Amino acid sequence: PSGKEVQKKEFFDVFFYGTFLPLHGIDIILKAEFILKDRPIRFTIIGGNKKYLRDFYEIKKRLKLKNIIHKEWVDYEQLPGMISKADLCLGGPFGNTGQASRVIAGKTFQFLAMGKPTVVGKIKHDYGFRDKENCLLVSQENEKELAGAILWCFENQERLGEIGRKGLELYRTKFSIDHIKEALQVIFLS
Repeated sequence: PSGKEVQKKEFFDVFFYGTFLPLHGIDIILKAEFILKDRPIRFTIIGGNKKYLRDFYEIKKRLKLKNIIHKEWVDYEQLPGMISKADLCLGGPFGNTGQASRVIAGKTFQFLAMGKPTVVGKIKHDYGFRDKENCLLVSQENEKELAGAILWCFENQERLGEIGRKGLELYRTKFSIDHIKEALQVIFLS
């Protein structure tokens, strides 16, 4: 041993950013935090617009949530640094709207591209997301499943690096600019 002790983190950090549109399911995220409120799990939540912030603050106050750091705005250039510090990222969508059932959130691609373990809301099409392999996959509009996935990550932190690496591999093979470019060349050049 080098004589240096590894300092244990005070909190397991979960990261989310967005405008809090209904498809994001910010209420589901807050209810999941309520389920986990007695654990050393901290949520950093960035964003919200005026229309949806009122509901966010009302739910946060009603549930007496304390393990949340919320900033209404950070510069886009700051997001990669914040993402890299997180133990787990919430890509979603979690809102179970018509749109949420058909889309992969842009933030999900960003988290995967950074090799971060990411919680993804299930959608109708199978794009290769595999629970506890290259992401954490949860049903939309289900705070119990979301809380369960976060708790599993907290309890299995030694597995998160591999999940993040496989998420990055999925990103590179299915969602990267290079992959999209190749797919479009096949379409346009045939």
